[in-house]
Amino acid sequence: MTLGRRLVALVWPALAVQLLLPLVLLVGMTAAMATPNRVVVQKLSQDVASRVYGPSYLGDAVGGRLDRFTECIAASQGSAIRGDYSPLERAISSPRLPSCDQGAGVVRELAAHGGSVPGEHDHKLEYSRYWNGYALVSRPVIALWGLAGARLVSFGLLAASVVGLWAAVRRRRGGLAAVALLAPLVLGTNLVTSPLAYTHALSLAAALGLAAVVLRWGNPVPRLLALTVLSGGLYVFIDFLTNPGLAWSLTAAAAVLTARRDETAWGRVGRLVCGGAGWAVGYGATWMAKWLIVGIHSGFGAIRREISEVGGSRLSGTMEGRVDLSPGAAVLKNWRTWMEVPTAGTLAGACLVLLLVGLVVGLVRRHALLEPLLLVVCAAIVPVWYEVLKNHSQIHAFFTYRSMAGAAGILAMAGATLLASRRVGSSRRHTAASEQP
Repeated sequence: MTLGRRLVALVWPALAVQLLLPLVLLVGMTAAMATPNRVVVQKLSQDVASRVYGPSYLGDAVGGRLDRFTECIAASQGSAIRGDYSPLERAISSPRLPSCDQGAGVVRELAAHGGSVPGEHDHKLEYSRYWNGYALVSRPVIALWGLAGARLVSFGLLAASVVGLWAAVRRRRGGLAAVALLAPLVLGTNLVTSPLAYTHALSLAAALGLAAVVLRWGNPVPRLLALTVLSGGLYVFIDFLTNPGLAWSLTAAAAVLTARRDETAWGRVGRLVCGGAGWAVGYGATWMAKWLIVGIHSGFGAIRREISEVGGSRLSGTMEGRVDLSPGAAVLKNWRTWMEVPTAGTLAGACLVLLLVGLVVGLVRRHALLEPLLLVVCAAIVPVWYEVLKNHSQIHAFFTYRSMAGAAGILAMAGATLLASRRVGSSRRHTAASEQP
C-alpha cells in the first residue's frame, strides 16, 4: 500500500466523524427543544416554590462551592420570554432565562402565562456561542421530573463513567493503575457532590466516559483517531467550558494506554499524537461548526463580535485586576484552590511518591520508560490549558481545579504502570524458568 493510501485509510474515518457530527448534534438538540416549553417552566416553577431551584452557589461539603449559577441557566435552555421560537431556532439560538436570582421571578411569570410572556424578547438572553448540549439530557428530564430528576440522572451518568473508566484502565494496565488514576478525582475534589449542580456532573461524566470509550475501543489506529475526534466533539457539545483540560488530558492518556505491550516506540508516540491532536481537532472544529450554523441562521456579524469579545476576555482579560496575567499564575491559583480540599495534600503527595517509586523501579529493572513519559506529557496538557486561558482558569478556579486532580492521577498512573510492568516481567521470567526441564 502506498503512503498516500495509508494516510487516507488513517484519516477518512475521523474525517467522516467530524463532518457528520455537527449535523447529528443539531438534530439531537432540535429534538430536545421540541419538549413543550410550558411543561419545562411549570416544573421549574414548582422547583422555585420548593427551593430546589438555586441559590447561585452552595457549599460542596469539601470546603468549596457548587456552581448552581450555571445550572439555573442550563435548566432554562430553550426557554424565552416570547414563545414563537421553533425547535430548530431554539437549538441554534439557545434562548435562556437569567440565572438563579433573577431567573426565579421570570420562571414564575412564564409559568403563569403558559410558557411565554407577551412583549419584546431581549436578544441578550441568547447563548448561541456554545452548543449547550446539557439540554439534550436535561430538558426532557426536567419536563418529567424537574431539577431533582436532572440531578439524579446526572449522578447515574457520572457513576457509570467512573466505573467505566476504572474498568477500562484495569483491563489494560491493572487495578493499581485504575485506582491511581481515579483516586485524586473521586477523593480529592467535589466530584461526588457535583450532581447537586447537575451541569458539572454531566461535564465530568462526559470527560471520564469518553476517555473510557477511547481506551476500550481505540484499536486499530484509524478507529483510535476517529474516537478521539468524536471525544473532543462530544465534549464541547456537552460542556460549558468547565473542565476541557481534564477531558483532553484523559483522552490523550487513554490513547497512550491503547498500545499493545509489544508496540514499537514510534507506534506509542503515534497514539499520543492521535489522542492529543484528534481531541483538539474534534473540540475546535465542532465548536466552530456551531458558530457556522449560527452565522448561516442569524448572520455572521453578531456571532463574530461575540466570539471576539468573549474570546479575548477569556484568554487575557484582567477583569479589573482580578486576573494575574504573569506566567504560572493560573496554574498556581488552581493548585492553591485544590489544596483547600482537606484530602488534596495527602493525595497529591501519594501521587508524587507513586510516580517516583515507579520511575526508580523502572530505571533499576530497565523497564520501558516511554509509556510513563508519554503519560507525563498527557498530564502537562492541564497546566498548558490553564496558561492559555488565564482569565477563565483563574476566575473559575473553584471548579477548574478539578483538572489539576486529574493531572495528578495521570502522573500516579504513570508510576503504577511501571510497577505493573515489573510484576508482569517477573511473572514471565518465573513462568519461563518453571517450564525449563
